[in-house]
Amino acid sequence: MPDPALAVDGLRVSFRVPGGEVQVVRGVSFSVEAGRTLVIVGESGSGKSVTARSILRLHGRAAALAGEVRLGGTELLGLDERRMNELRGARVALIPQDATGALDPLRRVGAQLSEVLRHHGRAGSRAAAREQAVALLRRVHIADPEQVAASYPHQLSGGMRQRIAIAIAISCGPQVLIADEPTTALDVTVQAQILDLLTELQERLGMALVMVTHDVGVAEQMADDVAVMYAGRFVELGPVDAVLGTPAHPYTSALLEAQPRPDVPRGALRPIPGVRPGADRRRDPGRLPPPARRAEDGMSAVLEARALRKTFSNGVRAVDGVDLDIAAGETLGLVGESGCGKSTTGRIVLRLTDPDSGDLRFEGLDLLSTRGRALRRLRARLQVVPQDPRTSLNPRLTAGEAVAFNLRAHGWRQPRRGERVRELFARVGLAPGHLASYPHELSGGQAQRVAIARALATEPRLVVCDEAVSALDKSVQAEVLNLLTGIQAQAGVSYLFISHDLAVVEHVAERVAVMYLGRVVETGPAAEVMAHPLHPYTQALFGSLPGRGRGRAHAQGEPPSPRNPPSGCHFRTRCPGAVPRCAEAAPPLVEVQPGHRAACVHHPAMTPPTPNGGTP
Repeated sequence: MPDPALAVDGLRVSFRVPGGEVQVVRGVSFSVEAGRTLVIVGESGSGKSVTARSILRLHGRAAALAGEVRLGGTELLGLDERRMNELRGARVALIPQDATGALDPLRRVGAQLSEVLRHHGRAGSRAAAREQAVALLRRVHIADPEQVAASYPHQLSGGMRQRIAIAIAISCGPQVLIADEPTTALDVTVQAQILDLLTELQERLGMALVMVTHDVGVAEQMADDVAVMYAGRFVELGPVDAVLGTPAHPYTSALLEAQPRPDVPRGALRPIPGVRPGADRRRDPGRLPPPARRAEDGMSAVLEARALRKTFSNGVRAVDGVDLDIAAGETLGLVGESGCGKSTTGRIVLRLTDPDSGDLRFEGLDLLSTRGRALRRLRARLQVVPQDPRTSLNPRLTAGEAVAFNLRAHGWRQPRRGERVRELFARVGLAPGHLASYPHELSGGQAQRVAIARALATEPRLVVCDEAVSALDKSVQAEVLNLLTGIQAQAGVSYLFISHDLAVVEHVAERVAVMYLGRVVETGPAAEVMAHPLHPYTQALFGSLPGRGRGRAHAQGEPPSPRNPPSGCHFRTRCPGAVPRCAEAAPPLVEVQPGHRAACVHHPAMTPPTPNGGTP
């Protein structure tokens, strides 16, 4: 029987730290045959990326490796650095998580590809290397490879940069390809394209693929075999259908139950209790907050936005005629790709960015004409939970001081201020000891809880959650989502929930609005929009969700520049059903079903009648 393409036996990785060593990978063993895919899943800090990078001996000087790593019949851990440099890229290659950080910002794309080809002797001359570089860009489906080869990385989109990283990785035809979270930072539509590309390249080149991810949906779609990692060890390893369909280990079951799914009621996600796994910690039993109830029908509008428009000085038309309504106690999910205008819309709602035109009313008050002290008083009822609490929390203030600062800014005095801070910490599930902790001493989930406590401190009526859980592990994410919905049930607060994670929005929102290049193209009840999307972009967006059983039709190509969007319907250049009429004018949002509106000329409400009463 031939050797597997990659075999790892008893891999151990430890890092030297003051006072001793920390074991990060503890006796991991697996093998991958040519043409097959192993996906390693687990939470942040479980050792997934360290395992993957240690295969290439990219572990750093502070780390010590033990065990065996065999590439074909070659044992890698005993090789000198010169020999490893010959193998890296040629026989085993890495697709990094952050293509932006991996590409040299001072060199053109073509030069970076050519360097790899010439280093491994795949091109005899500079001209041949340039020609092969363009061919590689074409192989990864870059539409204008000559222009991209002459570009610098910062001139390209995130999806384009990831394709370039893939082109570099496959340039020398490696036997083993290691992909470390290759789609984590990408929109769902671009993610779908990258995953399809990896599958196509693997089939064409016959490579063994080892993929690291925290997204179970990606594992379900891509894997032949799945390894579930916890605290440096594989707790379960086997065929994907067996591991994810009938998990044998309690941690695997808990990881699956923490994933947002349409069949789980709002507020009833099951996070893994206790602290996340570390080198010397294990989880302890915990209790979940109570499930949230839905907002009651007929509640008055907290926010009404009409025809909001914003064009920045660089010509980017970020918001182009957006209408939104949010009722008391309701969550409106605002979804779309990066650059579609979601966050700018949120900043306009918060009055952190002024629109060029439009009308914005908060509890009936004209928000855009409010200024000075009146606006400051209003901000007590209009708060935000940011994407990254570590950058929004003052590193010089303790967690308790950060929450108290918001109260003091809105006129709360002692001793009531101190009582309110302690009450909020208990409400968001933080121990009294966290009051004195600085941001760097908190985990990601704890820091986000502090940000939530700060936002809730002044008893707001509306909270804008701008990608509030996108940087968190699925289990921590589940805890925060349960917390937000539980607080909503108790306090009646409304949320504008901005996210590119459709599964999260599907779980948390009563209604959803879908944005594309500054415009809302569809809006309606979340369950209805998710189950029966009407606009072609919404269909493509949901069809791009990873995981078997989802539709596989998704948007092709890159979104147009927001500086120069297409005429008429902005999506027409990527829409398979585009007709000449789509270029004539922007279609308005029309009600196709009760409460469910879409902006597309193909729906009957938008199709003009013919003289005989039919439709053209």
